[in-house]
Amino acid sequence: MDPADAYVYLYDALTTLDAGQLDDWSQEKAIQSVADEACSAVETDGDLPDHWMPMPEDLEAAASSRARELLGVLLGLDRALLHAPGATNAIENRNLGYLRFRLDNTGRLNSDQTSGWLLFRCARSSRPGAAAQTLGDLLNLVRVPAALSSRMEPIRWIRAVDDLPELGQRNTGEFEPLPQLPIAQLPLLAEGGDLAWTTTDRPKNYYSVAPASSRLSEHVPAALAALDESGAILALLPEASLDDRLMGVWEELLRGTPPPESSRLAWLLLGTGPVTHVGHQPVPGARKPNRAVLLHRSGKELLWQDKQRGFTFTADQQRRYGVTELGGTTRDEYHAKGSVLRLIEGRYGRFGIEICEDLGRHELQSDVIGVGVSHLVVPVLAAAMDEDGWQARAAQILGLEAGTDVAVSNGLAIHRKTLSGSPAPTLLTITAPGRSSEYPDPMDTVCAYACPVNGIDARKDALTPRIAEW
Repeated sequence: MDPADAYVYLYDALTTLDAGQLDDWSQEKAIQSVADEACSAVETDGDLPDHWMPMPEDLEAAASSRARELLGVLLGLDRALLHAPGATNAIENRNLGYLRFRLDNTGRLNSDQTSGWLLFRCARSSRPGAAAQTLGDLLNLVRVPAALSSRMEPIRWIRAVDDLPELGQRNTGEFEPLPQLPIAQLPLLAEGGDLAWTTTDRPKNYYSVAPASSRLSEHVPAALAALDESGAILALLPEASLDDRLMGVWEELLRGTPPPESSRLAWLLLGTGPVTHVGHQPVPGARKPNRAVLLHRSGKELLWQDKQRGFTFTADQQRRYGVTELGGTTRDEYHAKGSVLRLIEGRYGRFGIEICEDLGRHELQSDVIGVGVSHLVVPVLAAAMDEDGWQARAAQILGLEAGTDVAVSNGLAIHRKTLSGSPAPTLLTITAPGRSSEYPDPMDTVCAYACPVNGIDARKDALTPRIAEW
């Protein structure tokens, strides 16, 4: 049997059993012996010999009478597939090379004969303790059930030529933490006039926001030059800093401006806004999306993501933030709501985008946790951020539960200073601390980055990168 499909069948049959019991069984010598034999068979033959497991229709009954043995087979499959081509820190096994082809073409290890996805693990929970709380805690691969995968686009593997550059030698073996990535965040939005607010009072009180692209277009060349010079491999811009006009400016500039030899810049998250130039085209007259776009330095599109939940901008917030264009009336965001999460995967993990409000929604956090996202970038349009704000607290949940590293990117259009008068941070990095014997101190996981240069005007501030290791 196809080993990835067998893995899915066995996982689904055993996942209803008590995780503590499964944890105890996994330590037994007899179970370890079964795992060793099953792993060897798969690595030698490229598939799982039929005698190792029942037919799928008989698995439910077998999960009761042969649970120990089937757990051993699953553990053996987990070891064998960990060493399939494409796995993190993998040892090549030519007999399983066809799984690499499947992964490249479908974004999953299992075939269409089974539901949902089977994926390599890119991150682990930072909760202390070695005892398994679920079946998945015993395993090195991630099982994404159909109910979750149906809310996502198939994961797209990035070709080596489009991937982030190598950051040095990595060891081989089982799962280990990924290296930190040098990133640069650029506010771009310098002041309130860089935003264009619109309202409608029928049938409900709505607002929408977009960049003032006529003002911002002339600053794109300086923005790219600053990012090229930053030493970063990934650049981040904020929410409401992109529309179709600016998208065109960026694409033309990227394609017509070779990077300097010193540049390592590979990926650029150009921010978000009412972009229809890439992605699904809205029906004429319908709401436009609030869409984020990630491009390669060459100008090639890598990923786009629509905001899934709108923000309610209350009258009190408008007053405190100095936004007068909305008339002091509580309004809901007017945009076409996204319904799926899109992910890409490369040598440094599984990357996704959530836009502002989406980061704090529990149901969307569960999707990020369930699919094992290693890196999440979050463009926001927000007031001055801090290490204990809502963005940091929401991201810390993902770091603790899934080992997800989060980078939040804001502009200066609402606040350039904090309440205390210090420069407002426009970049937060929330880094999963890794497994330890103690619960992490939340404040140790967050770093805030404001403008590194003092005494400059707002425009230069907005074009000055914030540099971080993420």
